Amino acid sequence: MMNSFRLDLKNVNDYVPKLADQMKIGYKEELGEYKIFIPKDYGNGFISCINFPNGIGLYIYSLKFKERINIELAHQNQSLVRFLYMLKGSVNSRLDSGIKYQIKPLEHYTIAPKLGQIHELLFDENEETIFGYLEVDRVKYKDYCA
Repeated sequence: MMNSFRLDLKNVNDYVPKLADQMKIGYKEELGEYKIFIPKDYGNGFISCINFPNGIGLYIYSLKFKERINIELAHQNQSLVRFLYMLKGSVNSRLDSGIKYQIKPLEHYTIAPKLGQIHELLFDENEETIFGYLEVDRVKYKDYCA
């Protein structure tokens, strides 16, 4: 069995609130950092993110799910690049249900979904997973640096 969460995002700060809403739990927001604690029904751990005015966001995942979980990210308004780095465990990644790539400990992965394209993160059950990624909104970053 696998739970799937689809997040149709219009803004980078929508990630945690929309995931919390689908998991039917609350989240914390303090000084621009958003954090969700994984409910016991799904496992344990947290996802944290902070997005800076220059278009760069930092996301940290430290969690362990009881069953397979699929998080689908679809950004409708942003042109993004994600730089993932695995510390522990593994995660599978794919675009629009295409070829699946497994990212293992101490490996990195870069992905640049097109507008509206779905980027899936697939987590295996009972595997402690720790990774982070930088997300760059290319348009916002370019405008900020100009």
